[in-house]
Amino acid sequence: MRWTEAELDANSKNRMTSFRLKGMGDAAGLLKLGDMFKLAESVENYAVDIGYAYAGTQKPVWKDQLRDKGFKFLRDTRYHFGDDPEALFEFEFIDKLAWAIHDSTDAIIGPAIKFN
Repeated sequence: MRWTEAELDANSKNRMTSFRLKGMGDAAGLLKLGDMFKLAESVENYAVDIGYAYAGTQKPVWKDQLRDKGFKFLRDTRYHFGDDPEALFEFEFIDKLAWAIHDSTDAIIGPAIKFN
């Protein structure tokens, strides 16, 4: 969506929720829920940064094609955000768009995440 890094930080980071964390556990029993929450949020923020950095190396046509693929999927599944074009720049829409293109982006982000 051609966000700046500041817009990315403000709108796409630190979005972990208890609902999304539900069902995760620590088999060893060493982590408290708050620690798991911070860990999940940190990994997700890292993935957002990797995606943003990767997209920054791509040509506009690549970005347009990926965006158009996501928009088509959302249209085909009858996902609608109303008539206000500003809604396309809100987290709720970007989250759904990310979900719509995840089959393309997971292949990029997954291998780029490094665990030490």
